[in-house]
Amino acid sequence: MELLLTYASPPDVGYSYTRYTNTILFSNISCIWDLPSTIKASSDLQISGKVISRTNPSMGISNRDINIFYNGTSVDSVTTDPNGDFSVVHRLPQWTGQAIISIRLPNGPGKNIVTRRFVTVQQASTPTGSGAQGPPFVMFFSIFLPILGVVIGGLAFYGYRYYKKQDKLSKVVNLPLESKIINLKILKESGRLEESLSYLFIAIYMDLIGAKFGRIRKGNETIRDFAIISVKNLKLNPTTIYPFIQKVEEIIYAKPFQITDEEFYRTINLFSPVYFELTGYNFELNF
Repeated sequence: MELLLTYASPPDVGYSYTRYTNTILFSNISCIWDLPSTIKASSDLQISGKVISRTNPSMGISNRDINIFYNGTSVDSVTTDPNGDFSVVHRLPQWTGQAIISIRLPNGPGKNIVTRRFVTVQQASTPTGSGAQGPPFVMFFSIFLPILGVVIGGLAFYGYRYYKKQDKLSKVVNLPLESKIINLKILKESGRLEESLSYLFIAIYMDLIGAKFGRIRKGNETIRDFAIISVKNLKLNPTTIYPFIQKVEEIIYAKPFQITDEEFYRTINLFSPVYFELTGYNFELNF
C-alpha cells in the first residue's frame, strides 16, 4: 500500500493511496529442469525448464528476466513465459566432468536470488566409419588366430602379475591438471571467488576422484552426501575431507558472493592435504 499526504493552508490534509491486491511474494527461486539424460562435451545443450518459487512449487515465476550461467560463465539472458518456462541453447566446450548450471534472477533490492543444478558432462563419442568392407588383415587374423590365442593367454598371465604389482602404486593418481589450475587462477584473478572454489570442487576434486576410484557424483547427491561417500565408501581421511568439503558447501550455499581473499586462501589450504592424499604431490598456486 502506498500512502501520499499533502498539506495546505489553511490547515488541511489531503491524501491519496494505491493498494495492490492479490500480490504473491517469493523469497527465492527453484527450477524444474528439463535437461537431456546424457550430456556430451562439444555439443549443443538445450538448457530449459520452469522457474518456480522455492517455497511454493505451484507458483511459476512468469515474465521475469533471468540470467543463465554455465560453470560461472554467462550463457544468455532471457525472459520466462507466462508459465515461468524458458529455453536456450548453449554450445558446450570440450571439458568433461561435473558442471554447474545456474539461474540468477535480477531484482531491484540486489538480493541473491539463484538456483543451481549439477550435471555430468561425458566425453563426446568418436564417430566411426561406415561401409560394407570389413577391417583390413581379416585373412591374417583368421589364419594366425590360434597362435594369437596362445600369445594372449601368456600376456594375460604376466599382465595379471603386473597388475598385482602395480596395485600398491594405485594409492595415488597421476592426472594432468595444468589447464584446470590455470582456469582456477583466471576465475580468482577476475574476482569470481565463489565460482573459482566451486570449480576447485567440481573440476579438480571430482576429476581426481573419478580418475582414482571411477566414482562420478550422481545428480541427486549433494556436496554433503559426497563428503560422507568420500570417507565411508572411498576410505579417504575424514580429518582432511570433511573440513574442505564443508567449507566449499558453506561458501556456495551459506555465503554466496560474500567470500574474501582470506577465505579463498583458507579453502585452498584445506584442499592441499586432500590433493596430497590423492596424488602424492603438494597443491600450490602461484599468483
